[in-house]
Amino acid sequence: MAAEIEKDGKLVIRLPIEQALEIAVAVHQAGGNGACEGAEPYYKAVLAADPAHARARHLYGVLLHKAGRKKEAMTHIRKAVAPLSGQPWMWNNLGLVHRESGDLAEAETCFHKALALNENYPEGWNNLAVAYRWMKRIDESIACYERALRIRPDYGEALTNLGNLLVRNDRIQEGLDYLSRAIVLRPANSQPRALLAIAYARLGRLEEAAKVYRDWIAAEPNNPTPVHLLAACPGEVAPERAADAYVARSFDAFADTFDAKLARLDYCAPELVAKALAQATPADRSYGVVLDAGCGTGLCAPLLRKRADRLIGVDLSGGMLAKAKERGGYDELHEAELTAFLAANPSAYDVAISADTLCYFGVLTDFARAAFDSLRPGGLLVFTVEALPDDSADPHRLQSHGRYAHRRSYVEDMLVAAGFVVEDMVRDRLRTESAKPVSGWIVTARRP
Repeated sequence: MAAEIEKDGKLVIRLPIEQALEIAVAVHQAGGNGACEGAEPYYKAVLAADPAHARARHLYGVLLHKAGRKKEAMTHIRKAVAPLSGQPWMWNNLGLVHRESGDLAEAETCFHKALALNENYPEGWNNLAVAYRWMKRIDESIACYERALRIRPDYGEALTNLGNLLVRNDRIQEGLDYLSRAIVLRPANSQPRALLAIAYARLGRLEEAAKVYRDWIAAEPNNPTPVHLLAACPGEVAPERAADAYVARSFDAFADTFDAKLARLDYCAPELVAKALAQATPADRSYGVVLDAGCGTGLCAPLLRKRADRLIGVDLSGGMLAKAKERGGYDELHEAELTAFLAANPSAYDVAISADTLCYFGVLTDFARAAFDSLRPGGLLVFTVEALPDDSADPHRLQSHGRYAHRRSYVEDMLVAAGFVVEDMVRDRLRTESAKPVSGWIVTARRP
């Protein structure tokens, strides 16, 4: 029996089923934006040749879920549960699907089923630990990570996860030890390097944090992340804004899990922006043509769609835009740098909003001028920035986590200089991070 791989309705290649499945799995595991497009024809060919191939059906479902085709994904995954019910890896994968969908109770159940079949399954313990961390069951999470590491002491992902959890819960020195071990084991993995530097910064050991970044730059000279984060260290010169390459790389990397991560941070910037816009607009009036500048995965769309005549999104990250398209609600989506996009569309919008995007800008002058020009007379600009203390000597500051914060007077002066009338500026909590509130400004300004 052979699997026939087709393209545009034409037979391209005929392969033995297991060879076709092997190719599908390899492309799937390689990840990246083209994983679904590359692996899907092979999974479909295997299932066309053998509809009862449970492993192929399950893995195809996992692939579709990762690509955002959740309803279709669960149809395949459910069909494979019964024939694979004795396989720990199946329950582990199903747990990951539920976890990424935000169904943590069901994820916990699946991970326990995997571990009931094999109690020495380190991936199961690691993934159960992540679920417990998301559920804020910190002691249980630590215990599960430690169990995974007793089984596999060189398990880099568990070392990184446990180190991060300990740092975030103020057990910083313990966290440093785990993160250092993870770097030694996997020097090419950038995540523990970033977390290690953040841990040093939280301890006030800023020179050691800077050394981590310099070593990281030496190891990965083309990676914009350590370059940006090093600029936040004392003695370094912070750029006026984060480089496009840094922003795109950062958000492409976690587009698949972005919404779930923000939900765990009690993220409320989109709701705060929507509330400010509603307060500034008469209840019987539409918003007109609205630009969501830095739309990300489209979290603002459901909050604005009913009152927007047209809703347009722009973002630098193609991965985030794919999620926004899946969520729906936009009339147009554009992959572009937002200041350039604003400048290229004069007098095009009645409203421009930006929720938690300008934290990647230090100097806001160019953005403000472009936003002013893009709005029609009477148009509204509503956005958030993270807040510096009012008595800060700096108008804006690049912080150790890579985002900028701004002083209130700087934001007001910059808007007025661009021609805006500042109608409201309220301080509120944008999210919670490391169990502490992140304070920001919700700003409403109008073009006269």
